[in-house]
Amino acid sequence: MEDPILKKLKNGKILSLLSMLVFAFWTIAKRTNVYKFNFIGAIFEMLWLPMLVLCIITPLLAIYFWRKEKFILKSFNLFAVVVFLITLLSLFMYK
Repeated sequence: MEDPILKKLKNGKILSLLSMLVFAFWTIAKRTNVYKFNFIGAIFEMLWLPMLVLCIITPLLAIYFWRKEKFILKSFNLFAVVVFLITLLSLFMYK
């Protein structure tokens, strides 16, 4: 049987990694011409919808798990929410 503390830690780390992946994807897509090379453009076209879904689901799950941890400030879930907010700000502020 797995320790509940380790399970919470694993959930937070996974959500943090997913939020960093989403941040990297949208930052690269915003800053570079992904259609310059056909292969990279095709990969972008295949991944934009899953990344959009992750952009919606990841912060909701992170907030849910952070709430279950009673809003601990040293949580990976809080880090995931902060990375998501930075992602949103960077998407809307920089063209």
